[in-house]
Amino acid sequence: MAEKYICDTCKKPTDNIHIIPLSNRNLVVHRCNECDKKLSAEIEWQNEQFEEDDIICPWCGDTFSDYEEKNEVLDSPYENFEGTVVCPSCGRDFELEVETKCTYTTRKPSEYFDYNDWLQSEAE
Repeated sequence: MAEKYICDTCKKPTDNIHIIPLSNRNLVVHRCNECDKKLSAEIEWQNEQFEEDDIICPWCGDTFSDYEEKNEVLDSPYENFEGTVVCPSCGRDFELEVETKCTYTTRKPSEYFDYNDWLQSEAE
């Protein structure tokens, strides 16, 4: 007979074991068939739009990119943000995560460039 576990969600006996690999170890989860179906349905219902270039409302599907102006959620633009915002199209609220990546480019101002000095330094 199969070993019985306890469902982590509803505490009923189950034969199910889910092993979730993490970076430094495995997470073992026991979830019965009913709780597994409910979790799958909830994940599908949430309609997560993962790491998109624009914001996509999970309710109506409208796309917009200017979260700062439309939702007034940040004090300063280009900050990471996690919170609830309101879709400007359908008026329903949804969770929004903003992850900002900043890169830098530097160069010397061209007005300081002296070709003769450059030629001399290259010859040395």
